[in-house]
Amino acid sequence: MVVIIREMCLVKRFTKEIRNTKTITNSAMSWKNIFNRNKTKYPEYNHLKLLVIDNKAPTVTEGLGITEDRAEQLRHYVQLAFMYSQDSFYILEKVIDKCKHTNEVTFVVMEFSRTRISMAMANGEFKTNQNNY
Repeated sequence: MVVIIREMCLVKRFTKEIRNTKTITNSAMSWKNIFNRNKTKYPEYNHLKLLVIDNKAPTVTEGLGITEDRAEQLRHYVQLAFMYSQDSFYILEKVIDKCKHTNEVTFVVMEFSRTRISMAMANGEFKTNQNNY
């Protein structure tokens, strides 16, 4: 009698393991479907092209056709945004809203990177977290 009960317990345990395996397999298949779904296609903007004004200009601002006054204004916007927040995407969103042309966006991103690196170096973070900048 004891042997029969023990065998029945083994059969029940084996049946539960099979059910769990099927659930895990189905779960893995559903994860596979989630990650292999169609990707969102973003529209292409042909009008967002960099317009190089002077290839041989000594500075980037002159090469992009940005006056020194406008460059200082954009630098000021970047610095104000850094003072207000440390969230990179928020900073870029707010400063890029002030831009009027793709060349200005390019300049702002370059200034953002330069400011971010200089702040990290001043805080002593740049050498330990180089990949974050």
